[in-house]
Amino acid sequence: MEAGGLMASSRKPDPGVALKVGLLDAAAALAESAGAKGPFLLTPLPGGTNNQVYRLDGTRFSGLLKAYYAGPGDRRDRLGVEFGFCRVAWSSGVKAVPRPLAMDPRRRLGLYEFIEGRPPRPGSGPPRPAQADLGQALRFLLALNAPRVRRAAGALPPASDACFSLARHLDCVDRRLSALSAARASSAVEK
Repeated sequence: MEAGGLMASSRKPDPGVALKVGLLDAAAALAESAGAKGPFLLTPLPGGTNNQVYRLDGTRFSGLLKAYYAGPGDRRDRLGVEFGFCRVAWSSGVKAVPRPLAMDPRRRLGLYEFIEGRPPRPGSGPPRPAQADLGQALRFLLALNAPRVRRAAGALPPASDACFSLARHLDCVDRRLSALSAARASSAVEK
């Protein structure tokens, strides 16, 4: 173990990290299939609720490994939808999303380029978008709706909460707000 992560080695792993070592092996295989060289270091990243994310570092390589959640009876292909969307965007020239590198559908793992950034500071409240941010978001939406991207995206399955009418969108928002209202606060921050 090194710097909060796992490094590929010949040592027998601590039983508490055996599952993550299997994850490291799978991540290394994905990275190598994308042309990266090891040894690799896998570091869990904070946040996320349904999915788990990790930073995967190798020789002159940094990637983001995403392990997609699938609950009992959940037939959604979260990996396929997200990876496919990123692949369509990149192949169509829309580079405002992480570049998709490799995926393992059996293990529900996606490997993307790692983009440096920082999370908002705790207690700072929701970020307020600047005029430049709004312009950037608008340019992104317009680029995604360009005819060449729309044609390429035609083969993608709809996202799990896709809404194709205003009424469906409002129903979705109502369902989420009801679920949020019914949820019990589990920490002092949420109360």
